[in-house]
Amino acid sequence: MYSGIDVSNFNGNIDWDRTANDIDFAVIRIGWGSDYENQDDPEAERNMQECERLSKPYQVYLYSYALNEEDARSEAAHALRMIKNHSPQRVWIDMEDGDGYKERHGVNPYESRQLLTDVCRIFCSEVESAGYKAGVYANKNYWDNVLFRDQLTDYSVWLAHWNIDKPSMDCLMWQYTSDGSVSGIKGRVDMDYYYGELENTQGGNTQPEREYVVESGDSLWAIAERFYGDGSKYTVIASRNNIENPELIYAGHRLIIPDID
Repeated sequence: MYSGIDVSNFNGNIDWDRTANDIDFAVIRIGWGSDYENQDDPEAERNMQECERLSKPYQVYLYSYALNEEDARSEAAHALRMIKNHSPQRVWIDMEDGDGYKERHGVNPYESRQLLTDVCRIFCSEVESAGYKAGVYANKNYWDNVLFRDQLTDYSVWLAHWNIDKPSMDCLMWQYTSDGSVSGIKGRVDMDYYYGELENTQGGNTQPEREYVVESGDSLWAIAERFYGDGSKYTVIASRNNIENPELIYAGHRLIIPDID
């Protein structure tokens, strides 16, 4: 079990040299809503760079305002744009309605369970198709009464449930308080326990660990593989003959598939 924090611009300009000594990992908000630059978290770039400079493992999250499937895809694009030149270990969608936005725009969470579950599924699927691991953040009430958990079993669970002694459901990460304190951050901060494995973050883009081209008959296949710390493998494959644009998009990188002679 590892101890960490989740932060946003609301935590101000963090002194990461001090903060890093108090935590094992961080989760960084990269923005909110659809893919507009004015909805990027103002501290996201610096926070990611600082974690990379200090080789501190980090993950990221995007606060969802999605009201339909098109919004969900735009939010996934937002997240992928923000992390294009970075290497987070996981990307989370923050599914809640803390400011009542969904309710004010005709989406009652308790009456729109399938829609909000689909938003999470679409976001996570898009993120994982780009080569990253994905998961869903929600409070216990949402996990019990809004989201259909049985439709999200392919993705990790980040549970928010405060003032209890242990997680109230199976989860990869547990946000156990919003009233924590660490060096280098003024005021209170959200605190989390992570039950998976952590890898040091070295910075830069998430290049495939192995990339190669295979010829089979009249086709050339570009294959990119990335290996995770838990031993699992993510593979992306594309054929020169089967795609209109002969480029394989992999975690923000374009892998050129050569022409057949």
